[in-house]
Amino acid sequence: MSQLRTDIEAHWPEIRRVCRGVYRSSLHFSIATVNTDGTPHVSPIGSLRLLKDCRATYFEIFTQQMPANLAAGSRVCVQAVNSSKLLWLGALWNGRFASPPGVRLLGTAGALRTATEEERAWWRRRVKPFRRMKGFEGMWGDRQLAQVRELHFDAFRPINLGEIVAGHWQ
Repeated sequence: MSQLRTDIEAHWPEIRRVCRGVYRSSLHFSIATVNTDGTPHVSPIGSLRLLKDCRATYFEIFTQQMPANLAAGSRVCVQAVNSSKLLWLGALWNGRFASPPGVRLLGTAGALRTATEEERAWWRRRVKPFRRMKGFEGMWGDRQLAQVRELHFDAFRPINLGEIVAGHWQ
């Protein structure tokens, strides 16, 4: 298992770079919470936005179980894995990843709050390339982007894939 790292501030710029690649390849992140019976619950979240100070926000649009889980306990784990086939084939060919292929972020979820106009504009820019597709209206067209939830990260775990990722996160 990868070692828990609490020096997240020192690595935040690299974490944000990794997460940009994750979104380009996967269009979502996975956020884990704990159900009231103690079982894990994982939700795909496409609107996660990493900010500059070990925080993130996301629009709580499609989540159903997560709000109840967060009301009972606010700890979260965000898993971000770049699934680009070129990245993985290159690493397998060269015997090592040129940059980290992913990361797990551990933190606490805050309360829902009203989204700012800047946050809503950011999301509209992010989904704009899909606006002419049939599924756009059904997914985002008439959604009220009213509330975001903040996440505050205090630690991270590198994705462990053996020696192929060695040397990252020094």
